[in-house]
Amino acid sequence: MSTTPVKRAPRRPAPQSRTGSVVLQPPPELPRGGGEGHWTLNLLPMVAGLGSVVFFFVPGANALMMVVGALTFASSLVFGAVTAVRQRNGGKGKVADARRDYLRHLAQARAEVVAAARAQKEAACYANPDPDRLWSLVALRERLWERRPADPDFLAVRIGRGQARLATQLVPPDTAPMSELEPMCADALRRLLAVRSTLPDQPVAISLRSMTRLIAGGEPAPAALRALVAQLVTFHSPDDLRICVIADGDRIPRWDWLKWLPHTQHPSAQDAAGPKRMIFDDPADAAEGLEPLLAERPRFTAGITLIDRPHVIVIVDTATARSQDPTSRPWLSDDGLLGMTVLELAAESDARPRPKRHQMALRIAENRTATLEVPDGRGGPDEHPFPIRIDTLRTAQVEGLARQLAPLRPAAGGGDEPLLSALEFTDLLGLGDAAEIDPPSLWQRSASAPNDRLRVPIGVGEDGQPVVLDLKEAALGGMGPHGLCVGATGSGKSELLRSLVAALALTHSSEQVNFILADFKGGATFAGLAGLPHVAAVITNLADDLTLVDRMRDALTGELNRRQELLKRAGNVKNVHDYEKARAAGPDLAALPSLLVVVDEFSEMLTARPEFIDTFLQIGRIGRSLGVHLLLASQRLEEGRLRGLDTYLSYRLGLKTFSAAESRAVLGVADAHNLPSVPGSGYLKYDSESMTRFKAAYVSGAYGRAKALAVPAARSAQHRRPVRFTALHQAPVLTLYGDPAEPDLSDSTSLVALDAAAAYRKSSASVLDVIVDRLSGFGPPAHRVWLPPLEESPTLDDLLPGIAVTEDRGLSATRWPGTGRLAVPVGIVDKPAEQRQDPQMLDLSGAGGHVLVAGGPRAGKSTVLQTLMFALALTHTPREIRFLVVDLGGGTLGPLATLPHVSAVAARSNPDLVRRIVAEAVGILDRRGRRRHRPARPRIRSAPAGVHGPVGGRAGAVEGRHGDAAGAAAGRSDGVGDGSAHGGGGTAGRAGARRDAAEGAYPRRPGRRAGRGVGGGDREGVAGDAGAAGTHAAREGRVRRHADPRSAAATPGTAGRRRAGRDRGDRADAGDRGLRGRAALRGVRGGRVRQVELSATGRDRAGGGGRRRAAGGAVHGRRLPQEPDGGGAGEVQRGVRRRRAAGVVDADAAGRGAAGPVAGAGRDGRAVADAELADRQGRVRVRGRLRPGGLADRESAGTVGGIATVCS
Repeated sequence: MSTTPVKRAPRRPAPQSRTGSVVLQPPPELPRGGGEGHWTLNLLPMVAGLGSVVFFFVPGANALMMVVGALTFASSLVFGAVTAVRQRNGGKGKVADARRDYLRHLAQARAEVVAAARAQKEAACYANPDPDRLWSLVALRERLWERRPADPDFLAVRIGRGQARLATQLVPPDTAPMSELEPMCADALRRLLAVRSTLPDQPVAISLRSMTRLIAGGEPAPAALRALVAQLVTFHSPDDLRICVIADGDRIPRWDWLKWLPHTQHPSAQDAAGPKRMIFDDPADAAEGLEPLLAERPRFTAGITLIDRPHVIVIVDTATARSQDPTSRPWLSDDGLLGMTVLELAAESDARPRPKRHQMALRIAENRTATLEVPDGRGGPDEHPFPIRIDTLRTAQVEGLARQLAPLRPAAGGGDEPLLSALEFTDLLGLGDAAEIDPPSLWQRSASAPNDRLRVPIGVGEDGQPVVLDLKEAALGGMGPHGLCVGATGSGKSELLRSLVAALALTHSSEQVNFILADFKGGATFAGLAGLPHVAAVITNLADDLTLVDRMRDALTGELNRRQELLKRAGNVKNVHDYEKARAAGPDLAALPSLLVVVDEFSEMLTARPEFIDTFLQIGRIGRSLGVHLLLASQRLEEGRLRGLDTYLSYRLGLKTFSAAESRAVLGVADAHNLPSVPGSGYLKYDSESMTRFKAAYVSGAYGRAKALAVPAARSAQHRRPVRFTALHQAPVLTLYGDPAEPDLSDSTSLVALDAAAAYRKSSASVLDVIVDRLSGFGPPAHRVWLPPLEESPTLDDLLPGIAVTEDRGLSATRWPGTGRLAVPVGIVDKPAEQRQDPQMLDLSGAGGHVLVAGGPRAGKSTVLQTLMFALALTHTPREIRFLVVDLGGGTLGPLATLPHVSAVAARSNPDLVRRIVAEAVGILDRRGRRRHRPARPRIRSAPAGVHGPVGGRAGAVEGRHGDAAGAAAGRSDGVGDGSAHGGGGTAGRAGARRDAAEGAYPRRPGRRAGRGVGGGDREGVAGDAGAAGTHAAREGRVRRHADPRSAAATPGTAGRRRAGRDRGDRADAGDRGLRGRAALRGVRGGRVRQVELSATGRDRAGGGGRRRAAGGAVHGRRLPQEPDGGGAGEVQRGVRRRRAAGVVDADAAGRGAAGPVAGAGRDGRAVADAELADRQGRVRVRGRLRPGGLADRESAGTVGGIATVCS
């Protein structure tokens, strides 16, 4: 069926009833009884005349006096008589005059009452015409669907004719008792009050909005409800009113005529005949069908109206309605829902239905007279006895009316005095279905029309045409650049701001427009808009943390500075328009989109931070040239609040205000205060004279477009099977013959779009949510003006991205550019003014390589140290850095001992290890300091393997006998401990350094302490020298002395004078640049010697640093390769195990400058002298007992060039 759009014209002015009052005067009173007094007054002259006669006739009176007395007496009699007659006739005249005047007053009052009654009847008949005349109103369409939700007569319906009170009040007077009133006047007053206070045969109307249920009982009840529904569908649009019928199967035919009405069509469901009709014979189907309309509606509350969703009328005509469960049937609940009214036909057995609170009962007799019953304030019945002649319509009449309305549909855009009707946002922009929006095409259309830039519709005007807001400056034909929006609570201010932002986002790409959205209180205004690619910042809840206000000010100031710098780099162009021209000309310039800064509740922000007005003023002064537009919104605007800012606000949006003074502050007139209480109603003023009334669009409504194509039909008519148009639901039928037609999914209607639309409806998304979801992912993201404050600490993988395992460096930060440079990030630096959050770097290289971490308890000092160590470990290998850790706190650094970079972690419970670590550090400093000032030594050529090893410096081997005394030269190479502790009783100390090695000079002695070993760690802590091995002699006493690398001659029986070390071992150097590459010579019982050469990384490449068994007999060494820094990169030279040889020992030094037969290094380039074995934990077995070996197997070679100290 084809449809006809109906554009609802502005509502015509209706005839008005006269109001006010007519004050009636009291009737005149009768003359009070007072005749005796009057006769007394009349007799006084006579008595006076008689006295004069007597006076004149006394003896001695002359004749003249007697004549005078007689005349006086006669005149007194005449005067008294005349006075008495006049008094009698004058009393009757006054009563007649008063009666005449009062009856004239009543005639004038009667004329006023008759005129008021005539106007009242005319107004009542116009507002509530006879149902028999409704067809003419539909045909003329002049009053079709004229009532809107904001109208006071919305959902007011006529139920019949009856008496009505006069709208003009007759005020009766206060009178004396009836016996004292003039009878004719009193009777006229009584008849006037009795006849003219009420009007007969007047339309009687009720408001369905103020009740939850109307119960109609009696035989004419169905006809009465037909007349009532006919009025509803004539005066109310399908956008504002929906009708649903729930009836038993045998009662459906009398409601079949409703299937033609557009008001009964389901908003989304379809069947074979088109949109599904909301006429149900099953309560379960009705509950499912009504769910989209009644979802999330609150309970009914008197005095509250719902104007943003259609009102639902539910007609219940079932015999079992009251026996059903009301929990799943909202139309059965006595409480009711807001925006829903139930019209219930009472069961035939219920002759006198009783209403409950917020309900009405209409009892209709067979003669069509009815009484209306409503509950009183206490919830009980309060019967109103005026007789009502009920209105009824036959089925044929309402079916004809319904067929007239069947093809009519509300025109898109509201048509209404659009100022009062709900306006869909997508209809305003002409977008159609929000789920099918194609952002690139929309943006392309806007980009192709430069005049449309920053120009968007925000609502419709009185003529139904879009009202456009142009944010461009006046020089470019716009209304901007800055504006003000003020509206009271419930005026629709937040909805207007959301609609404006959504409209700009739909019509402009993120390269053209960006937004900064700030809400001082809460964040509901801009909720859901953060997903737009245009949004540079969403700042909310500023009132809860005023420091965010300062941060916002820094961010805005930084953005202004950034834009000024971009204009300067582009050639000192003067404004953003010239910048765009320069960018279009070819230079590689960054996009500089217009920036709209929307601040809601700015008035309260200025109250909390008055100094923020300076930032607003700065934007007002220079924002135009920089492309920054400001829109300030607030519920209230006090006088003087703007403080000079109003001169920069070129356009004003005034919604309904709390007071006329606020309206004048915004618009200059009080019109905004007089706006109707319809959200979105307002005025747009952009110059001194122009002011346009508008109604804003609604973008937060539920997405409910019926775009699902569950049963698509072919376009060709020959494949459609005709179906009967019935009131009840019909199962869909695909085709009449042939193959089912495939759905047309071309253009924008695709399966993806249909699935997306279904998902949106299922998730109860709003139109705004759908728009944001469709726009997300298109266009480049906006430049981040606002960076959130650093409330949570970043993780290490945030600071060092790309942590992964590599073949050459193990677990490391693969994407960190500063690998191996002793500069690592440990945090983030917040720079809101620069709109940056940079890594906080710690550079440990150079003179500033020392760090002090200070803070109170639980301030995070240990966390900083952990972060620093892990960051260094992820960016450096153990060859490049090592840690010596002293943890005197709570032990939080203890778990870091498992890192391969950590040599040792000493807690406060282990003071010995703490001292050794300190000595180790001091020794490293000392050795590196000496290397820095020592000249390089010449390179020594190695001798052939098997004859003698390379000897750097003065080297020699003394063959002697020392029995079970462990011949290992003592001591930890780096000065940790002493020789007796780690070497099992070194046979050479300071004295041994000056001792000649003679054949058989040393008898078998137990391993006693014969002096400090290499370390002398407890004395001076000198680290890094080889142990001063005294002498090592074979049992046979032969000595092979290597006096020169080129000499391999052995001199048996002679003593080689060999200085094996100096006092405290501080001169026995193992290399010219460090301790790398020196060999560890471990002596075992029976003169067996094992030479172990280790790499500088502290890991022997030949087999790992584990427990080493001594090789017996002779050990042959070879020259090891040199590293660039001059140290030997010793590699384990596995000795060839031999049985005890004939006492010949070949001890080779593994590196340049080796001093002595025990010139070697441990795992990390230091000499290690073990009595027998050194396990992985660095323990040393001395004569069958295990003693702590310290750092032998947990140390790294250190960094070249210095040592970094980190203290907490």
